[in-house]
Amino acid sequence: MKNLFSFSFLFFSFCLVAQNNNVGIGTTTPAPEAILELHSNSAGLLIPRLTSDQRLSLANEFGANVTSNGMMVYDVTMKRLMVYDSTANNFNGRWISYLPFDSGWKTRGNTGTFYGDDFIGTSDNMPLSFRVNNMFSGLIDHFSNNTKFGYNTGIFGNNTVAIGHLAGSAAGMGTTGNVSIGAFSNQNNIGGSENVIIGTNAGLNNNASFNTFVGHESGKNLINGADNTFIGRLSGFQNNATGNTVLGSVAAMQNESGEYNTVLGYNAGNTDTGGSRNIFLGMNTGGNILSNDNVFIGSNAVAENAGLTNAVALGANTQVYRSNTLILGANNDVGIGTSNPNQSAILDIQSDSKGVLIPRMNSVQRNAIVMPEEGLFVFDTTEGVFFFYTGTARKDWGHLRMYGRQTAMQGWIIQVLSEQQIFRLYGLG
Repeated sequence: MKNLFSFSFLFFSFCLVAQNNNVGIGTTTPAPEAILELHSNSAGLLIPRLTSDQRLSLANEFGANVTSNGMMVYDVTMKRLMVYDSTANNFNGRWISYLPFDSGWKTRGNTGTFYGDDFIGTSDNMPLSFRVNNMFSGLIDHFSNNTKFGYNTGIFGNNTVAIGHLAGSAAGMGTTGNVSIGAFSNQNNIGGSENVIIGTNAGLNNNASFNTFVGHESGKNLINGADNTFIGRLSGFQNNATGNTVLGSVAAMQNESGEYNTVLGYNAGNTDTGGSRNIFLGMNTGGNILSNDNVFIGSNAVAENAGLTNAVALGANTQVYRSNTLILGANNDVGIGTSNPNQSAILDIQSDSKGVLIPRMNSVQRNAIVMPEEGLFVFDTTEGVFFFYTGTARKDWGHLRMYGRQTAMQGWIIQVLSEQQIFRLYGLG
């Protein structure tokens, strides 16, 4: 009887009740849906407390040695409740960490995070946005394919990337395919699409499409021009036209209205303010304000007069003075058919199968030449001889005429028509 009394006392002291396979501790009426209910107003439940190493000795991070789904421990190292999920990681298993509901992410850093569980973002099918001073300052929108990060980068557009303070901030709803990277890059673009603009203030005022600007303030003042490529600091800075390709720091910086120019090199084409279809290749090429269809190749190859058209200067430091002119080199020897022209010749032409054809014209055409220069040389097809301009006071033409038919020797008569002075040039025939 004494033993029975002691058992009854102990049973009711702990209020341990088993009813229909329900166990209650601290309650005589455990919830019918609970196999175990704990009830107390002054005590809690202590589950096993392990360090991270001890917990992982039960199972590695992917649970290779654990098969019990729902195993629960408290990790004293991480200070987190850990529950094992055997279905995670393609059923290889993994420990899942839990934080108190009201703890959230700390503003001074978080510990014990796991890349598979912890994140900043949305868990529903909605975009993620950020704000600073209640201004949109970041957006990941999988509906419009927009990715933006930076103060007031805006929310509109499609297929857009904007990174940097106010980058692409004015983009309208109809814009698409713009990439704006750098503070103020492409800031004022309301309607332009498919631009790639990288650099502080690059394309600041752009409102056109299909432009590529890379470099600090490149294309800054362009508003309506399309299909331009400006690469380099201040390249195309003032341009507001179409179809220019510019590569080089401060290249084509002052060109405002010129179109379809090709510019390559530091400061190349910088002084040309409005010319179109020009080619500038080399540092400082271009020179004076030009017109259209000029070619300058070589550092400091320049036009010495303004307004030239169809002028070509080839070679470093080459200068051209008038339109429709081709200048080869500055004090350079030119070789045709040879890679090593004779140093005493400004032009060395070599061939063992071809000759040289100088200009051929009839006598009327020859006499119609305006202001011929002394030494000018042509072949007169009417007379069948070579003529040269003497440059004498009488401004007469002289000619070379065949003299003699000797086998061993042939000669030429050089005749000044007005003076009838006859010279003989002999050469082996």
